[in-house]
Amino acid sequence: MALVPHSRTNGRFSGLIKITLILWVCLGLTAAWAQYPVYEYIDYTVKKGGTLWDISTEVLENPFLWPKVWQVNPEISNADLIYPGQVIRIPISLLKPELRPAKARVGAPAVETPRTESARKPALPPGDVLQAENSRELAAPDIIASAGFITDDLTSISTVVGSPGGETIFGKYDTLYIKATGAPVGQRYSIYRMIKQVKHPVTKEKIGALYEVQGSIEITETAPNVDAAEVVESYSEIEVGSLVGEYVEQESPIVGEHARTPDMNGYVLLLKSMKRIGALYDGVYLDLGATDGIQIGDTFSVIRQDKRFLDRPIAKVEVIRVMNKTATALVLDSIQEISAGDAVSLYRGN
Repeated sequence: MALVPHSRTNGRFSGLIKITLILWVCLGLTAAWAQYPVYEYIDYTVKKGGTLWDISTEVLENPFLWPKVWQVNPEISNADLIYPGQVIRIPISLLKPELRPAKARVGAPAVETPRTESARKPALPPGDVLQAENSRELAAPDIIASAGFITDDLTSISTVVGSPGGETIFGKYDTLYIKATGAPVGQRYSIYRMIKQVKHPVTKEKIGALYEVQGSIEITETAPNVDAAEVVESYSEIEVGSLVGEYVEQESPIVGEHARTPDMNGYVLLLKSMKRIGALYDGVYLDLGATDGIQIGDTFSVIRQDKRFLDRPIAKVEVIRVMNKTATALVLDSIQEISAGDAVSLYRGN
């Protein structure tokens, strides 16, 4: 049997048909994307000296979301080793609102909702203008959350047990599973991590445990054994095993311009360092609490005895959270490193 070669004309005609079909498919997909654009990632070029923490601080809503960037870039074997000029993917859902591409659909104009910091400030009574002008925020919510608190009566309602995709670390917008709570869809909870048990450094009495607030979740589905929930707020990495407790909003405390300086005596229970936007914050935990009359915004001196048994102030601290028997404070100024067991007393500054 003789082989019959394809003519050039038939080949060209067949090629035109293929090209036309491809164009039709492309035009159809383009029309679909134009009507319902789907944005997943942006490409980011690493700058000299850049780290995942620095990049997350620059472009993400929360720098503590950096593990999510690492998660979608599996070619990065070590989070501390990225190089200038390297291109990495960043999930658009994690970007700061002002950096996200517009996602308006055809016929539905995009509406940008401005984010106002004043929304979380309590309303002032009429005529209290002077108080409004002289008030100030002590610390951002993520610092309040990361600093955490010491208590002996935190009630755990549930625990984080997994996720649909098998992930063990979670950030904002992720879905996770918790042991069933019996609560309805829409119920909010705070997520906590117990860091360590705490004993009084002087009396050796058991004080409780140090907890960090990792974020908050909202239940989206319920089942007999587990509930599904979405991470609404993320201040640090939420993990399998994290504790689920009563929801407490992490607000920036607002106080008057002039802090109280109560004449009280106590001790530093513990010191903790926290990192935020490239800065290092030291949190201290005091054995003074609400039952002693401590209030948010109170300022104290940390006292150290020298070899001649003379007391001298080594630091200034300001209270940002008050529990029944303890308080969390931030170090505002120090001339020497604070240690557990240092005395806390009436502020001796100017």
